[in-house]
Amino acid sequence: MDYAKHLLSLRYKTGKIKLPGLNLVTSLNPKQFFKYGGAHRDIEKDIFEETQDVFPERAIILEHIPGRFGEHVAIEFPDSDIKASYFSISFKSLNFEKFTLSHESTHAAIFLGLEGELLNFLKEKGFSINPFKKYSNEEDIANTFALASVYNLPRYKVDFSSPNTNLFKLYQNLEKSKK
Repeated sequence: MDYAKHLLSLRYKTGKIKLPGLNLVTSLNPKQFFKYGGAHRDIEKDIFEETQDVFPERAIILEHIPGRFGEHVAIEFPDSDIKASYFSISFKSLNFEKFTLSHESTHAAIFLGLEGELLNFLKEKGFSINPFKKYSNEEDIANTFALASVYNLPRYKVDFSSPNTNLFKLYQNLEKSKK
């Protein structure tokens, strides 16, 4: 199967892309593909249907997790060096859309090897922190970039009480690195 043509037929992009939330414009090599699937009521169903379209033998079935705001899926094909990155967010996250988009875009960027572009994003926002050196957990790294993306937005609220996160500590570390 020609995976590249298949991905293009499913509206995946290669070449110049823009990662939503971060508004990071970058270029992918011809073996890297990206697609943002939008907002869905049933994110688990969306991920299953998308991965089934991309690679039926490896469709991903997610366990339903109440409170899930977004999900990133990294797709690698056997006997090929083609990579595809896909994510979607939940309708219930629209109040936190920019944060969620930035968080999931960070996962996509890491999978696609765009760490340098992510660090430039922080530098352009006036932060000196390097989350790749400071944290070993990819969720903390993604949350740091998401917090940076909403840092200066007026009236933007971040729910620091979210379960299984330490957003307030990450926010404090980000703030300490502000130039």
